Amino acid sequence: MRFLPHLTRDYLWVTVDGFRLFGSVAHQKILNQLLKGSYERVTRQLFREAVGPGMHVLDIGAHVGYYTLVAAREAGTQGRVHAFECDPRSYRFLCHNVKINVPRANVVTVPRAVAGRPGTRAFFLHGEAGGSSLWSRRGDETSIEVEATTVDDVLGGEAAHVIKMDIEGAELGALEGMERTLASSPSPVLFVECNPRALAAAGGSSRALLERLAALGFRVQIIDESRRALRPVNDELFVVELQENRKYYVNLYCVKE
Repeated sequence: MRFLPHLTRDYLWVTVDGFRLFGSVAHQKILNQLLKGSYERVTRQLFREAVGPGMHVLDIGAHVGYYTLVAAREAGTQGRVHAFECDPRSYRFLCHNVKINVPRANVVTVPRAVAGRPGTRAFFLHGEAGGSSLWSRRGDETSIEVEATTVDDVLGGEAAHVIKMDIEGAELGALEGMERTLASSPSPVLFVECNPRALAAAGGSSRALLERLAALGFRVQIIDESRRALRPVNDELFVVELQENRKYYVNLYCVKE
């Protein structure tokens, strides 16, 4: 079995779930995990099950587009996908991967960060493209300027059925900027990354994220990748936060009560 992506010039590519995904060296880690099948197995399964024909899906922090492609395939040509990605290293591959894998799908790619309010923001680049964020964690990262927007501004209050969000600590701000969207969505399903260290760098916390989701009417469960199951939230998140574990994160599965 092959466990390394193909290398073509300065591009890497893998074939996974029927998609051919291209990236650069900055995307090698996630491409390799997708190839081995070790990347967010349970989250991927739950996401596929959540998206149905004709649905409107938001992929916030789309990276090179794996979840975007799954959403486009499951929602079909009658559905719609908005894919947000502000890192230019990832955005060009996102657009390419959409074009070659689902050319007839109704996918809108948005080269902006999602935040609580629109404007120009500093974006700090990590060596691995997936770790870049709107906040500096080490103090020595290279930064670029990106345009930020809100979900409400892009959608105009239109409903969304499934929202996946992986934006390295910016989740609280993004939720603030999608209140009209969530209010118009009767039973949305949210997949939200909870990265205690990234949330802390943004001035938030795991507790603040959980409280915000609860205030919006969501019942939250942890997607336990190791046990391949959903389980209730416990004190684990807060203990890890106090320990400042740099590698720990979980994905949250959120449904309206």
